[in-house]
Amino acid sequence: MSPSESCLARSAAYDLLARFFRSGLTQQLFDEIDLLPGLRDALPETIDPDALAADHFALLGLDVFPYASAYLEADGRPGGTTTDFVSRMALSLGETGVSSESSDHISAECDVLSRLCMIKAEMIAGCADLPRVVRLEHDLLDHLFQWLPVFKHALEEGGGSLHRDMAEWMLDIAVDHKRSLASAADEDARFQLPELPDLLSAEKTGLRDLAEYLCRPALAGMVVTRTRVEQIARDLGLPRGFGDRSLMLGNLFGAAGNYGVVAELITEIKAVAIDWQRYFESLESSEQNVLAESALAWSERVGVTLSLLDHIDQRVSDIAEST
Repeated sequence: MSPSESCLARSAAYDLLARFFRSGLTQQLFDEIDLLPGLRDALPETIDPDALAADHFALLGLDVFPYASAYLEADGRPGGTTTDFVSRMALSLGETGVSSESSDHISAECDVLSRLCMIKAEMIAGCADLPRVVRLEHDLLDHLFQWLPVFKHALEEGGGSLHRDMAEWMLDIAVDHKRSLASAADEDARFQLPELPDLLSAEKTGLRDLAEYLCRPALAGMVVTRTRVEQIARDLGLPRGFGDRSLMLGNLFGAAGNYGVVAELITEIKAVAIDWQRYFESLESSEQNVLAESALAWSERVGVTLSLLDHIDQRVSDIAEST
């Protein structure tokens, strides 16, 4: 395959991924994915549009959010520096149709990558100068590696098998894409997550504040999915309540306090954090070294969360012993 053909193939793959993560599985996408041996087995046997749309919304609309800001911003909300970065990337390619509040959606980022690969293919065919396009490729892929591995693992935790496989395929494509590029001049720039608040120093910090903190990936270094919260509630025999992840986990901490099993709940949350830390460590030691820098930052952050949970666990034990 020629360099130009490789670019066109990547462009088509990113376009397929953009359509899938934007709308979920449709009949047209089913037919296209069915041609891909590595993904065919994850497809359902039959197409039920309403059920698939509901599952897509339940997963990406209520649990594992498909926005870069949800993982990279301290408050987990779009509209900050992360959104601005992707908006500027899109505008630099003439993509004026992407709104500022949705430009960091994974489908929008796939659109930009697809367009970028298409432009590169055209420039290669016309023997044009490529440094600016290659620079944009490096910038967007480096940004993607900061959060796509977290999103992928959260989908594994959330139980969406097809979404998980599509995210894994996307990560493989992006890693191969990055490796195809010549090294950038500033490859040594260190990725850092947002600065942490001192949760324990606030006088009125309670268990619900801890739940809110744990549901901010950029702070906790992990994603505690609704599926995992439900499983923990079942394991401890506690009511899980309803709402978003933060509200469900806050209610779970409240119920654990009422039933006197806060220490047991913290142990369960620590097990989640350890799972995430092992995942990041596996990325650090894998052959996919383009992910190592991001994995190290996330691993260090979840390590801080484990220390925080140990400290709170000790406080709970001290209170229990004094009563």
